[in-house]
Amino acid sequence: EFAVDLVGAGGERPAMDAYREHLRLDRVFKHFGWRVDPALTYDEQVADFLEQCRERSSHGAGSEGLKPLIGATVHHRFDVLRHIWPGARYVHIVRDPRAVADSVIQMGWAGTHWHGCERWIRAESAWNRLVPHLDENQWIGVTYEELLREPERVLDRVCGLVGEAYDPAMMAYPGRSTY
Repeated sequence: EFAVDLVGAGGERPAMDAYREHLRLDRVFKHFGWRVDPALTYDEQVADFLEQCRERSSHGAGSEGLKPLIGATVHHRFDVLRHIWPGARYVHIVRDPRAVADSVIQMGWAGTHWHGCERWIRAESAWNRLVPHLDENQWIGVTYEELLREPERVLDRVCGLVGEAYDPAMMAYPGRSTY
């Protein structure tokens, strides 16, 4: 979320003082504890957040143990992502809006189902604005229910999108996750 919140609709980058202040006040950003380097430009800082994520997810394995790929999870403003990461690959996961509303209420991001569904509508509208700007080999669509019903098949498709081979060890993720 931190990469898209203040980017203009045409990809205009925020002023760094305003961006750093936004990050300082954002409760979710505080939870992650990412380092902010005042010497970096916006693009450099966003790239650095991904590198920090890569380092943490590799559990301090050193540069030779770093994961070859890292991804960002974004819940809104998809239409500005192409300006930030023009060569990105996208896995668009669509979930039933009723379940999304329940989830965002539980997370404290919305107070009512109406507002929760409104978030879903805004996000899907942003996705629909992004898709015409993507090559068909840049993205796949998946339903959340499909992911739960056939995780191996869906993960195989995701792996194909990013040029990696599916590994059955991916299904052991729940045993290693603190999420």
